Amino acid sequence: RDYLNRGRSAHATLRQWPGVAAGERANIFPNQNHADAVFNSGLVYEVNVLKVYADPLLRSITPDLPEFSEARRLLDMLDRVTALPSTLVPPQSLLREFIGGSWYYDFAGWYKSA
Repeated sequence: RDYLNRGRSAHATLRQWPGVAAGERANIFPNQNHADAVFNSGLVYEVNVLKVYADPLLRSITPDLPEFSEARRLLDMLDRVTALPSTLVPPQSLLREFIGGSWYYDFAGWYKSA
C-alpha cells in the first residue's frame, strides 16, 4: 500500500516498520478490548495475492542495506506460497486497498447507476 498510494519504496517501508509496530503496541493493543466491535478482515488467500506485488519490491532491496535480512526473510516466506492473480479479488474486498482497484475509492460505489 505504501508503494501504491504513497510512492514509498520497499526499503523505506521496512525502515519505518519498527516505528509502526511500536505505535501498535502503544496505542492499539492496549485499547482493543475497549472497542464496541472487532472485525477481522483477513482472507485465506490474501498473502497469495500480495505475493505478486511484494516479491519484486522486496527483491529491490540490495545486500548493502540494513533491511536486506528482513527482505530475505519475507521472500523466503513468500517462496512457500503460490501466487494468485488479483483478478480473483472482488472490487468490494478490503484487500483492494493494498493492490488497487477498490470499489470504495470510486465515490459512485455500489449505488452507481447502470
